Amino acid sequence: MKLTFVSLILMFTQIMTAQQDFQIKQILMDKVNGAGYNLATDGKDLLLTEYGKDKVHAYHLKADSTWEYVQTLSPSDKKANISKYWYYGYDIAMSGNNAIIGASDKGTQNEDGAVYFYHKGNDGLWHEEEIINVPFDTLANTDYYYGGQGLNMYGSTATACQNNGLPRYVHIFKRVSEGNWELTDTILDKDNIAIYNDKSYFTDSLYISGVYKYQNQRVKEYKLMPSGTWVNTDTVDIGITDKDTYFGNDVVVEGNLMAVGAYNYDVESTEGPLKNAGAVFLYERIKGKWSLIQTLTEKTPAQYHYFGASLALKNGMLVVGATGVKDSANVNTGAVYIYRKIAGSWTQTERIAPKTQTAQYAEELYINHSQILVASSAGLYVLQAMKDCNGDKYGTADYNSCGICVNGNTGIDSLASEQQCVTGIVELTLENNLKAAPNPFNEELILNLPIGSEAILVDIHGKKVMTRLVSGKTNTSGLTKGIYFLSIEAPDKTEVQRLIKF
Repeated sequence: MKLTFVSLILMFTQIMTAQQDFQIKQILMDKVNGAGYNLATDGKDLLLTEYGKDKVHAYHLKADSTWEYVQTLSPSDKKANISKYWYYGYDIAMSGNNAIIGASDKGTQNEDGAVYFYHKGNDGLWHEEEIINVPFDTLANTDYYYGGQGLNMYGSTATACQNNGLPRYVHIFKRVSEGNWELTDTILDKDNIAIYNDKSYFTDSLYISGVYKYQNQRVKEYKLMPSGTWVNTDTVDIGITDKDTYFGNDVVVEGNLMAVGAYNYDVESTEGPLKNAGAVFLYERIKGKWSLIQTLTEKTPAQYHYFGASLALKNGMLVVGATGVKDSANVNTGAVYIYRKIAGSWTQTERIAPKTQTAQYAEELYINHSQILVASSAGLYVLQAMKDCNGDKYGTADYNSCGICVNGNTGIDSLASEQQCVTGIVELTLENNLKAAPNPFNEELILNLPIGSEAILVDIHGKKVMTRLVSGKTNTSGLTKGIYFLSIEAPDKTEVQRLIKF
């Protein structure tokens, strides 16, 4: 199989070449109680909940990387004489010009819930297209359904589930025409176990979510089969059946990597278990199944830090929230931790905490361009990278849709690279066998290649830097520091290994 050099890069999104030193750039709605607690973002659009008001505020990202207020959304069917709080904005999801907002407590007598669908028009404003009330009577044996939670949006397809009653369902909606959304499918766990999540993963043929059962939390993967039915194809757990760890409350996926939070997990120490210190479990998809590869905890775990309460994963950067962290004066501030994969292991590279007391800081996290968005009940903290993805301070380079660092001083044009994102990806057979060592390397590499094969070394921009490499020692003293990709072309397959020169 031939391997184009751009596809070599696309298969590895962990291509950040410099620590980016995030700092607080902006706080949105910091004067409003409950502001910023829930949000969704995609590209240059942001939707942000104002709790207690049944309002969601829309923002747009300006050229100077600050967010500008655009409009306020509210449920159009809530009459002025209705004082009950519907929890409109309890959850939000968006994809491109489509968005879904949940109102989990909507209902005249019972909290049945509803979902509101929006589309962004050519005028730059969000317009309500459809309201779908939860079909309460036919689904759950409960007086309070709390629908409109666990929202996802993928193109013009969305999911929503509920937080009460058994069995629990995942409803799938589609935009069937302009202004029209319909409930088109349902996922039901075969064990009638409650499907729950704060953050789950969804495409039009794959759904991964935490599945709650008392003192036995799991994460389940469902795939849409050619027959049109959703089937549970994989399940992972951490083997704890005597405590609610909330394993699976947040699940984030990028490529073949999955991170799962368990914020009530007890971390062992020399003084005994640290209650609710929290942990994050990392899985890699190997031969179609999820395998545990690493467990993350704080460098100095502490009781009730709730590490793993929120997660975000994008472009090879994992961000973990810990809502219970306190400062030296024992004041609750919360904190976020940034991890990157270094020499094959996910390693903490940065820790960011506000300097003042902040309730529920890091309750929710998103990565958007060169920013980390950190939700709290005191406002949305916008953390801006002080260096761009090319390592230039206040530079203008940024990642495109498939993780390539473009513009700025990269020498890569964004429009051309976006075309390559669409046309340049090829399927590779990747093996876990080490072909080059050491990694990271410095002055030389030792290659151990299959019989009859050669290799080439490509830099992060897709440029060949060494060709016709064979087994044995290779002098690399002439290479600059950075990330490289070793392409091993055997007679029957092509393999790729990511390397770092220090």
